[in-house]
Amino acid sequence: MLATGESLKYYGVIACTIVILVVLHFSLKKKERLRDQRNLDKYTTYKQDETKMSETNDKTSDSDK
Repeated sequence: MLATGESLKYYGVIACTIVILVVLHFSLKKKERLRDQRNLDKYTTYKQDETKMSETNDKTSDSDK
């Protein structure tokens, strides 16, 4: 089937291919996560932030009394 020197080359190519696939998988997952996070930041409304700020302002104003 494979000559003595050819088996190292054969399995080396398979190993390199698998390593490349794993690296690409994780890099694309990271890219997707960053894109989703950026889209979430871009398309969210600031209603929740406004309510949080008003709640904290109310708490501080109550403590000032």
